Amino acid sequence: MKKIILLLGFIGIYVSSFSQFSLNGDFVIGTKFKGSPNIGLSGVLMKEIDNGFCAGGLLGLQFYTGSGISSFRIPVMAEARYFVSGGTDGFYPLANLGFVHEESKTKGLIEIKLSTTNFAFALGAGVKFGNTDFSFRYENIQYSFGHGEVFDFKLGFWLGESGGKGHKRRR
Repeated sequence: MKKIILLLGFIGIYVSSFSQFSLNGDFVIGTKFKGSPNIGLSGVLMKEIDNGFCAGGLLGLQFYTGSGISSFRIPVMAEARYFVSGGTDGFYPLANLGFVHEESKTKGLIEIKLSTTNFAFALGAGVKFGNTDFSFRYENIQYSFGHGEVFDFKLGFWLGESGGKGHKRRR
């Protein structure tokens, strides 16, 4: 128990050093646009490093309820963004690297449960104005038998420092 409290304390100190937190609504759909989408929430912690380059992390919880199956996925990824205009507003490309934990259960006569954690990466872009952020990313999840691909649309609201108050680009 002492180790858990100590770990939570270190995480709290680490998290408090970040200048921004975003709460996002997620809409995740397969690249073939078939089936029901995953719907969920995610949070992003972000710190501006220098001249529009930001680094942080993403943690989400997304649910799927389709015909005969229910599942959820938890993406845990490091994230890097570069705001083209400098500061922390405007257009940005982004990259994520981490893992996705997924659990599924079939509905019906025979119940099958599946749980897996796999390496994942994502590339995308977004735009942020004030406290509102919209991003789109292509996510690739590596399974032992192949890979899965999804499109992830996020609409977020930022708390903390905002409005492009970061470092201005040097000329």
